[in-house]
Amino acid sequence: MSTKASQVDREKGPLNSEVGHIRVGNIPQELKDRPQWVCWREELRGGKPTKIPVDAKTGGNAAVDRPETWASFAEAVAYYSRHQANGIKGIGFVLTKDDPYVFIDLDKCLEPGTGAIEAWASEVVKKISSYTEISPSGQGLHISAKGSLPPGGRKKGQVEMYDQGRYFTVTGHHFRFSPVNIENRQDELEALHANIFGEKKEAPRSGYTTKSPEHDLSDAELIEKAHRAANGEKFGKLWRGDWQGAGYLTQSEADLALCDMLAFWAQGDPSAIDRLFRQSGLFRKKWDERHYADGRTYGEETIRKAIAAAAEFYQGTSAESDQEVSRGEGESREDRGPHHEEDAYHNHEPEDDKAGASVKEEPTPWIAPPPSGWPDPLRPEAMHGLAGEFVRLVEPHTEADPVALLVQFLTAFGNVIGPGASYQVENDIHHTKLFTCQVGETSKARKGTSYGRVRNIFHGADPEWAETRIMSGFVSGEGLIWQVRDPITRLEPVKEKGRLTGEYHEVIIDPGVRDKRLLIFEPEFASTLKVMNRDGNILSAAVRQAWDGPNLSTLAKNSPGRTTGAHISIIAHITKEELCRYLDRTEAANGFGNRFLWVCVRRSKLLPEGGQLQDVDFAPLLKKLSAAINFGREAGRIRLSEDARQIWREVYGPLSEGKPGMFGALVSRAEAQVVRLACIYTLLDYSLMIHPEHLY
Repeated sequence: MSTKASQVDREKGPLNSEVGHIRVGNIPQELKDRPQWVCWREELRGGKPTKIPVDAKTGGNAAVDRPETWASFAEAVAYYSRHQANGIKGIGFVLTKDDPYVFIDLDKCLEPGTGAIEAWASEVVKKISSYTEISPSGQGLHISAKGSLPPGGRKKGQVEMYDQGRYFTVTGHHFRFSPVNIENRQDELEALHANIFGEKKEAPRSGYTTKSPEHDLSDAELIEKAHRAANGEKFGKLWRGDWQGAGYLTQSEADLALCDMLAFWAQGDPSAIDRLFRQSGLFRKKWDERHYADGRTYGEETIRKAIAAAAEFYQGTSAESDQEVSRGEGESREDRGPHHEEDAYHNHEPEDDKAGASVKEEPTPWIAPPPSGWPDPLRPEAMHGLAGEFVRLVEPHTEADPVALLVQFLTAFGNVIGPGASYQVENDIHHTKLFTCQVGETSKARKGTSYGRVRNIFHGADPEWAETRIMSGFVSGEGLIWQVRDPITRLEPVKEKGRLTGEYHEVIIDPGVRDKRLLIFEPEFASTLKVMNRDGNILSAAVRQAWDGPNLSTLAKNSPGRTTGAHISIIAHITKEELCRYLDRTEAANGFGNRFLWVCVRRSKLLPEGGQLQDVDFAPLLKKLSAAINFGREAGRIRLSEDARQIWREVYGPLSEGKPGMFGALVSRAEAQVVRLACIYTLLDYSLMIHPEHLY
């Protein structure tokens, strides 16, 4: 890098430097190091504004095929700085066949004023996952990645892709949902190019080929048969549009369930499924909205998922009786359980090295099924993003419950990022603080094992936090506050020449704690509950304050500690018997209990010889986790996307409804808990916008 470029960065700072409207420090260093820079001005050509490249050394016109008209980064920035008043609008980088860069322009994808990103553009940004910045207009995005483009189109609709013979404007206004570095993305670039510019290919249909119907039934006759099938009652509710009555939390889930059933009756014909669905009470405007970069609509993707998941199709009246016995006619995915790799993270099975290879089956140690009344397994959507990736890496090599791994990972992430991210509901501000308690047998549930796996990965991402900000053994509210206390001061009289002046000055007698993050790990939570029942113990009140907000204090005269800006999370372990014995109705009713997520856990499998966790490569996950932590620390305000807002409206009512008894008291903060979980999933996706996948 040139001396001048270094000087620019030093003067303005590495991340917040600005020259005019350009945030110099955010621009990737590898681009700065190349002498392929120009400036640009705007001219009207053919009645349209056009960005004309300018030689930063001479002030004349530059050209992408004349390297002598290009300049160093420092020269371009300096020329722009001097000539803004003369019409120079910014700087740009020239793409050549000798550099590794691909430039993607997503036009008019940001909403003016709010900056909200359209769904199709968000999908492109996520798939490419490389340095992205906001265009000069403030309404587009520019993605820089490493790779090369295949032959074919370069511009279509709102998308342009180039790897040579063009220059692109550079602003340094980093799009916060993207990485800060330019990444190698050859496979992703080819896939995106094929989706946008390639020939349309029919989506795979789980091995089934489309053919003429093997029956002569009309739509009305098919629907009548569906109503008479084994699951006809549920079909009828979905067909009428009563998705809540059918037991679904969101209409989107119900849409997919109805398409599952229609896929069976329509023999996997997408046009027939679409035609039938449009006759149902679930049909809405969203069905025809484009949700994907390649132009697919919400309805087309829902149909694709239903066909891909189909176990078999209706074979006509001749096979009808056999099919009734075998599958109950047109089952929804809830009726038949996990059936596709997208529906159950634990159903992935390794393939043989060679076709037809014989595999010696090892005896599998038997483990008892869960007891009666045990909660249903988590839906596959819970394993979204980095949290799910962690669970999938660890789960085969541990006896710990995947649910325990997941919940403790989410809790740890919510704490390690600190209070930098928040979501506001009216006057309440929710940070990413979770209080979670695993409930299971003493040693058989492998609660401690699951925590150890989570702590290890976070120790790799932030060793100082793991070693100094995780604590156990809290028995009083005063002790809790002390670990995140503000500086303690007192007033002392001022003396001059040994005499009191009548004035006072403030003296710091304790410096306090600088890092206000605190993850409380209580493997023996029963002990905590027991001491809370003692007269005068304020631990329950302190815990409630810690969940509600950042400020904690006590009225005790002999306890001067107080804290502002605290960010406290809790991971606790307890047995069912201890929980029932020590969590009395007072603590349940006063709001202590409903600030916790209570999770049932049990041993997932038996591994007599242990797993092979030492052979698992955690480096890629650790890199992504570290990036997500850095993103979360400076995230700021989180908001709902339009699709997520619609889902939230649908589920808010059921979540808010009161439940009777002790159970109702413990789950009465369901809405707030869902918001905090959604925020954590969102940040793990390097996003500030809650999307549907973060709510499901």
